[in-house]
Formats: sequence, C-alpha cells, structure tokens
Amino acid sequence: IINNFDTICIGMGLKNTENAKDLVSNVLKYAKGTVLIDADGINALSSCINLCKDTEAKVILTPHPGEMSRLAGKTVAEIQSDRITTVKDFAKEYGVTLVLKGANTVIATPKGEIYINSTGNSGLSRGGSGDVLSGIIASLSAQGLSPLVACLVGVYIHGYTADKVANDSSKQGMLPTDVINTLPYALGELDN
Repeated sequence: IINNFDTICIGMGLKNTENAKDLVSNVLKYAKGTVLIDADGINALSSCINLCKDTEAKVILTPHPGEMSRLAGKTVAEIQSDRITTVKDFAKEYGVTLVLKGANTVIATPKGEIYINSTGNSGLSRGGSGDVLSGIIASLSAQGLSPLVACLVGVYIHGYTADKVANDSSKQGMLPTDVINTLPYALGELDN
C-alpha cells in the first residue's frame, strides 16, 4: 500500500526505537514517490543510511545540525564550520535532497547543486518549528512539485512566515503555532 502514495512524510513524534527503524526501512523499501524524513525518522535512518541509495523513492531529509551529525558521523562543530560542503557531499553520496536547517538553511540536490535560503530568523529555533517546515514541504510535494522545488519553496515560505510573525510580534516568543496561524496571510502576500 505504501507504493500508492505520491508523498510520505515520516519521523515527527516517531520515537527512536527499533520499531521506528523498521518502519523507516519499510517505507524506503516500498515507496515509489517522494519520502520526506525528519526528526526521529532521521535518527532511525542514521544506522541504516545506505537504504537511501537503494530506494526507488525520491528522498528528502530535513535535519538540524544535531541530526546531521548523526547522519554524517561528524561533530556538530565540524558540520557548522562547513555546512555547504557537508550537505553537498552527503546529498551526492546518498542521492537525496537535503535541507540542513539553521541560519541560512542550505539545500543540496543529489547532483550537488547548492541553494541558500534568505528568509527566517532565530524564532524558528523553537522545538516543533521543523515539523511545520516538513509539513509545508510535504504538502508542496503532494501537490506535484519536484523534491527540489518543494524544498526551495517550502523553506522560503516557512522563513518568510516566521519573519512576518517576528515583525508583527517578536522572535523571542514565537511558537510553531504562530507560524502555522500566520501561514495563510504570508501566502496571500506572496501570491500578490
């Protein structure tokens, strides 16, 4: 049944267990569309990352630096000191579209193309903000956008919306729900 979906988003709230590893493995084994993996899905995948090389699915990974550390086997300091090379090399080696979250989020393609996002602010460092980003990207993918375009547009919209929240209230008190609630208004602005 997994092969009947255009887009699957997995990992948020999954918990890092052996069952999580089995679930992520099975999704990658049988999926034919796009699979976005985030949060505990990334943690489960870190011990079986080579599955990304063998799947028919188009894989999107959306790690923060700590999750990227587990995937790449590098320290967070090593990753942060050269974010671009880290994501470029990883995306090429494993054939994934990679979104390394953080200040100036970096997006890399399986071909080694690099894109750096210009929107967003420190208010997005709050837990749950990455889940919102994953939902936006998965939604765009399910609407037919390629993994790269879904990531580029999703990261931009997510950051733009957070900038709107910060301008209307503050970065310090920003919650993921504030981004969700402001998303329709931000999309309206971007649509004009």
